[in-house]
Amino acid sequence: MSAGFPEVTVAGDVLLSSGSDLRAVAEELRLRLDRLTASAQSLTGVGGDDDISALIGEGYRSVHAMAVESIGSAVDGLSRHGDGVLRMRTTYAAAEQAVEQAVAKAV
Repeated sequence: MSAGFPEVTVAGDVLLSSGSDLRAVAEELRLRLDRLTASAQSLTGVGGDDDISALIGEGYRSVHAMAVESIGSAVDGLSRHGDGVLRMRTTYAAAEQAVEQAVAKAV
């Protein structure tokens, strides 16, 4: 049984497109979330001027705020993952170039 290293192939162009796609999806989701928030804020009261309507309205606003915070956090995470994939591509390209230069000097 030989103890060798498995072959690893890194496709820089795939990393670039994947990271860019993740960021684009995050940006689109952020725009849609902002539109949804604007629409929700433009809604008027629940229906009446009584205490029950006020409580229902406050409950709705609280749930909406929690949902926006949760979704916004997920969108931010998606964007950070896109940035990470793009950094991975840059790091790999730099390492590959350094190896090529080292091999060229050794030969």
